[in-house]
Formats: sequence, C-alpha cells, structure tokens
Amino acid sequence: MKLRLSYIAISLIVAFSFGAVHYLKDARNWGQTSNLVATFDGLETAFLDHKFRQRGKVGVNPSVVIAAVDEKAIRDLGVWGSWERSVYAKMTRNLVHAGASVVAYDMVWADESKSATRAAANRMVKALNTLGLAPSHLLPKPASEGDNEEDWEEEEEEEEEEEEEE
Repeated sequence: MKLRLSYIAISLIVAFSFGAVHYLKDARNWGQTSNLVATFDGLETAFLDHKFRQRGKVGVNPSVVIAAVDEKAIRDLGVWGSWERSVYAKMTRNLVHAGASVVAYDMVWADESKSATRAAANRMVKALNTLGLAPSHLLPKPASEGDNEEDWEEEEEEEEEEEEEE
C-alpha cells in the first residue's frame, strides 16, 4: 500500500511539474510578468545555454549559402528595403540561375509599390508558399532564357484583366 501511494505521489508531482512549466511558458506569452515567471525564464535560459555547451560546435552545411547585401550594393541602390521590386526580381532570377533551389527574403514588404511592380509582387505571392520559399521550378526563368520586359508587361495586363473580371 505504501509503495502504491509513493507511485501515485510521484506521478502527481511529475504531472503538476509539467502543468506548471506549460502554464508559466504560456503566462510569458500572455504578457504576465511576475517573480515566478522571471525565475522560470532564468532557469530555462540557463538550461538552454548548458544544453548548447554540452552539444558542442555543429558543422556548417556546405550546401547552404547566404547571399548578403554589401556596402557597394547599398551605395549603388540605396538603403536596403527601399529598392524597387524589380531589383529583388532580378536578384532572385540570378540566384536561381546560379543554382539556388530555395531563395528566402527576411524582410517586410510593407510599402506600396508602383503598379508595374505590384503585379510582379502578386506573381511572387502566387508562386511562393506562406513561408516565402519556393522550389526553383516555380520561379521565373532567368533573363538569358528568353524572359524579357514585354513578357512581363503582357502577363501584368492579363492579370489586371482577370482581377477586373472578378
């Protein structure tokens, strides 16, 4: 009987601990700040740091490449994020032509664009999934494969006609 009670007690303690951890984690997301939540955050950070120290360094995957914007591009094109959408389209085409199977942008497309580039942005939204990633076969063909400005203008006109019909 005593053995059975100890199993029940241990089970209740474990269940309560898991419940408390999940509650405190959610409380942090709800914006509640208290000493208990702050203590939990500190413990979680300490355990996470310990876990990464124990794991050690992880090698870099050579097939992953980050194409960063350098000072020359900022000097030539202006502040990052204020570029015309056609610059991003050309950059995407060049990356795909160079062999990229995934192209991702870590930025917000919040500004209003000109009508000519708005259609290009709409095409990008249609082609990409919700994370902003797409297989390379869904992206526009590189300019060297016959993609030209006239084709884009024809596509934009067709899309505008479709939108007007809806």
